Amino acid sequence: MRDARAGAQGRDGNAFLIARLKESLGDKEFASRLVEGAGVIDLGAELSPYGLHVERVGARTRVSVASQPSGSQRDLLRQIGYNSQR
Repeated sequence: MRDARAGAQGRDGNAFLIARLKESLGDKEFASRLVEGAGVIDLGAELSPYGLHVERVGARTRVSVASQPSGSQRDLLRQIGYNSQR
């Protein structure tokens, strides 16, 4: 987020965030829907395609790796630093 600090005055924060998410995720629709949308976010439904499981326990939310992630989900999890042999 160095760009945000250096010369980003007057820029639309949503547009900046969407651009960075698009660079990272390659999916503008996902970023736009979550940042610009005014609806309720179903975290479980949003994270499930990435091999993550969301569990609500009282007022807390716990995100964990799905018990049986697909091959592409495992690849993605490795890319973000998850090591299943911990």
